[in-house]
Amino acid sequence: MKILLISPSVNVTQRTPIGIMIPQLALYILRGLTPEEYTVKIVEEELDNIDFNEECDLVGISCMTANAPRSYDIAQHFRKRGKKVVLGGVHPTILPDEARKYADSVVIGEAEGAVTRYVRKKAAEALASFGAKIGETAETLGGSSTSVRFPAGVLPIATGTGFLVPPPPA
Repeated sequence: MKILLISPSVNVTQRTPIGIMIPQLALYILRGLTPEEYTVKIVEEELDNIDFNEECDLVGISCMTANAPRSYDIAQHFRKRGKKVVLGGVHPTILPDEARKYADSVVIGEAEGAVTRYVRKKAAEALASFGAKIGETAETLGGSSTSVRFPAGVLPIATGTGFLVPPPPA
């Protein structure tokens, strides 16, 4: 699956000078939390043009109030091409009903939490295939030397008897 993450500009015809541009770090954090089996491409519209014919399965757009009109415009272009669009950021969090008119899904709150929950779910599924659960050690599996490949973003903690995947926060 290929995911395209976009940080829209406020005004396509008047971009911010690169020397004072602040990169959209949240998109890079999301890429780091995304499991390896997914390909993630980030487009900062302040630096690059958006290719609306980009081959992708999902388009994620980071939306602030200042760039909401442009975000909605981008979302409509991709949806007309049959792409699934997710809007996230401060503006969709505050006005999810408005954002929902332009997207297939809206992330309310921190997207990092949504990705982390997804990764934990995948880690739990990987462990379950070996009869283990999150929070259990390899000792619970009878000292098995079977290796489990954890998704990116899930960092198992080494213990004296194996690995422990931290339980989700309460």
